[in-house]
Amino acid sequence: LAPPLAGQFLTVRLPAEGADVVRTWSLSDHDISGGAYRLTVKRLDGGLGSGLLHALRPGARVEARPPAGRFTLDRSGFLRLVLISAGIGVTPMLAMLKAHAARGDEVPPVQWIQVVRDGDSHALAAETRAALERLRAERHIFYTSPGEGDLAGRDYDHLGRLWEWGVIGGE
Repeated sequence: LAPPLAGQFLTVRLPAEGADVVRTWSLSDHDISGGAYRLTVKRLDGGLGSGLLHALRPGARVEARPPAGRFTLDRSGFLRLVLISAGIGVTPMLAMLKAHAARGDEVPPVQWIQVVRDGDSHALAAETRAALERLRAERHIFYTSPGEGDLAGRDYDHLGRLWEWGVIGGE
């Protein structure tokens, strides 16, 4: 497999009746061995591409172009890394976070800022938390509408949106 840069995407062709379906999805992991790609795709009701992808069985083959895209992490920097995402936009950020961590002991500090509706829609939450803890990263996770089982301090850090906390400017 062609080695990806953290933050890149794959263009995938999925077999479908009539005409194949082509979709582009961000890589959601950073595999330093270069032996695998991971896509994290939310299945949407009525979503043609996500429905086809989720219907695939283990061992199915799909056509994909090599990883592409210029929204990538510059791993040579020595300044603090700030990663900001909302909702499913976490997928390239998680790949970047893992690539950053792979730099080893001399990794610059990380600030993680993420906005999510609630724990049920918090994609890759446990994996992200584990990576942030390993890096001892500064974390700002915002839930705009926490569910009954969502706990402040464990699942999220702030209630509301970024500008309501003065993290960034806004409306």
